[in-house]
Amino acid sequence: MNIPDIFKRNIFLLVFALTFIVYGLSAGIKITQQSKTPQYVYLAYSFLHGKTNLILVPHSKFDLISFKDKWYVIGGISPALLLMPFVAVFGTNFSDVFFGVFIGALNAALMYSLLCHLVEKTSTRIWLIILFAIGTSHWALASVGSVWLNAQLVALLFMILFVRATIEDKTWLVYGLGWHFLPAHRS
Repeated sequence: MNIPDIFKRNIFLLVFALTFIVYGLSAGIKITQQSKTPQYVYLAYSFLHGKTNLILVPHSKFDLISFKDKWYVIGGISPALLLMPFVAVFGTNFSDVFFGVFIGALNAALMYSLLCHLVEKTSTRIWLIILFAIGTSHWALASVGSVWLNAQLVALLFMILFVRATIEDKTWLVYGLGWHFLPAHRS
């Protein structure tokens, strides 16, 4: 089996790879560097050491809050949780810009798989994913990095996963969140 056959059989991988290349080229040399606000990288490092406050404080204290002489990231923790394996291997020098490019490309691939459930015609799905990937602000979010933009990318990642699970009738996701304890959701 050659490479074109692999891509032809797995459009998800093709969408991911092409989007990763476009977003990576857009990020340029910054893909190997950190943004000015890599707060989630430092939060992931702190989580790996069992702390919720920042053990190491980045140069920029933008989007950090000081409380009782400790620094905290004011955003949600999901980006830091996803960054933990990368920070465990590469340390606090891991590029949050690369992370944004990766999550952005993953979002595009997952969006295509979602469109497969919603749109019958392949050419329409392709045009829609092109418009999503390079015709919306998602492109800019994915190729810049930083604390707020990566938080938005991760939020979109989980929204796409939720919609896919809902469409595929994966009620275990909803039950896993504890909603089955609510009276309106009981069978």
